[in-house]
Amino acid sequence: MSMTNLGLSEIRPQQKISDEYLLDPNGKIVWNIVNDDVMGGVSRANFVHNERDKYWTFQGNISLANNGGFASIRIKPDHIDYSQFKGIELKVRGDGKTYGVSLNEDHYFTGFYYHHSFTTRREDWMIVRIDFDLFSPKYFGRPFDYQRKVDRTQIKEISLMISDKQEGEFHLEIAWIKLLPR
Repeated sequence: MSMTNLGLSEIRPQQKISDEYLLDPNGKIVWNIVNDDVMGGVSRANFVHNERDKYWTFQGNISLANNGGFASIRIKPDHIDYSQFKGIELKVRGDGKTYGVSLNEDHYFTGFYYHHSFTTRREDWMIVRIDFDLFSPKYFGRPFDYQRKVDRTQIKEISLMISDKQEGEFHLEIAWIKLLPR
């Protein structure tokens, strides 16, 4: 993983023809919120677009009650051939907490997915680049001893999440999420 703090207040991306945005600053792609309430938890989150400044905010409260502890936003972009890309890039401004990107090879949640975490710096915009080969297998949030890397031809869902018992308020601003060309 490579992270770079650009130190810029300007967050509009310099778009290239080869950029494939999963979340863009103009708000054209729809992500869904999935929280631990699907398993009885009581964490809450919202995901709103700041049209004036052209970024998104993923925020809420993580509760460990009822064996909860996660909030996420997810997208199922079926039209993308991920084998043409080497990884994912995010431009985020965080709260100092750790977030993660997950890749699922199935349309349904089976408990098995590939994951990579990154820690934000409070109030600093930063670029996070994650190569697909850095994603590790997990099963229901725990490391899973499985040697195969994610099959890029089988990616069915991408999630951005906060988990790992980080109880309390969270706040992550997102300028973009895009795929990195090979």
